Amino acid sequence: MKEITDKNISKLLIFMIILALFPSIILENLNFISNSKNIVWVMDAIYIILMFLICLFKFKNIQKSKSLPLAIVLSIAAIQYLVYISSLNLKLLELIYIVLPILYAMHFIFSYIILGNLHVQNIDLSNFFKFFLSFVIIACIFNIVKNFNFLIHISSINSKYINLSSFFSHRNAFGQILYLGIFCNTFLFIKSKLKKPIYLICYIILIYNLIFTFSRASIFSSLIFLLLYFFLDSNNQKKFKLFVTISFIAILILIIFNNKNIFNFINYYILRFDDGLSGRDKLWHFLYQNLIGYHILFGYGLGSTPKLLSKFMLSNSHNLILELLMSGGIILLLAYVCVYINIWLNIKKIKNKNIKNLYYSFFVSFIFYTLFEKVLIFGTGYAAAIFTIMFLIIPLLLSKNLKN
Repeated sequence: MKEITDKNISKLLIFMIILALFPSIILENLNFISNSKNIVWVMDAIYIILMFLICLFKFKNIQKSKSLPLAIVLSIAAIQYLVYISSLNLKLLELIYIVLPILYAMHFIFSYIILGNLHVQNIDLSNFFKFFLSFVIIACIFNIVKNFNFLIHISSINSKYINLSSFFSHRNAFGQILYLGIFCNTFLFIKSKLKKPIYLICYIILIYNLIFTFSRASIFSSLIFLLLYFFLDSNNQKKFKLFVTISFIAILILIIFNNKNIFNFINYYILRFDDGLSGRDKLWHFLYQNLIGYHILFGYGLGSTPKLLSKFMLSNSHNLILELLMSGGIILLLAYVCVYINIWLNIKKIKNKNIKNLYYSFFVSFIFYTLFEKVLIFGTGYAAAIFTIMFLIIPLLLSKNLKN
């Protein structure tokens, strides 16, 4: 059997990113193609099926975990089918609701059971992170060039909801990619022995673009990630951390409150106190009301949320917990909680302390992010694919590396 190397794994992860991300971006920007959303959904399905087959045959001789996880996911799939039958009164039994559990199960099997249980000697993955960071930087430069005139006159714009999204469909999608870009840049920065200035320049470009997405969830998640890692970083003394943090906050407060233009800009575009949760609280209340009774246990079925939210002219619950409850009830929520606990336990096994602290910070910031945006690992769509790689596959690989 051919030995699995870090180079092979990096190539595979890069291939997964290209396959999941690029077709969707291209199709979303081709407005002249009718039914482009349906084509994107088909491409998402092709990504999952192809990766399932590749992993199944390429790594068929690799020792895998016991069959318990597979039994769990098959049980969840079976429960979903029962839910569809019992939800006929909602007219939700369509082809997509039959296919989705199969795709989720396949995504779970190839990412969690197969790739998550590979043992790779001397794994580094720097090439993978460099590839993804390069892509995000290109997206940032494209965004600046595309919206240059808009950015230099942004203070004169009256609308709160400005869609500076590079070549992504909307600003929140671009924001989450920038959030991941900051994570990748931090990984490469701490792995670089010389602390190359290029990564500091990348921080400036990433943060500049992130601020002007005005995506609060991405901005605050990135801030939480950076602050947590700063405090967990073993290279900095506690007194120094405290001094830097207090000084930074004090200077920031002085600048903001002594300059009305800056204060008004931050309040109007980013904090948006007058908007509250942008209607999310009403949306969550509606979803909660529809979970009372039988559906709190089994949910309405994977993919049912868009139809339930159609009265709001929305298709997104903007909350992972409610999305899981709507899709599969408490049963599906508990299944995800078990996976998240396993991820946390595997992060604890990572031997490199800096990388371990990096993933602790990313884990906490990601949990915060999912309170305001729906990102389902094992799900469909490029966001689900990328977060499954970053949040699940990579820490599982690192935890099983003997010399990371």
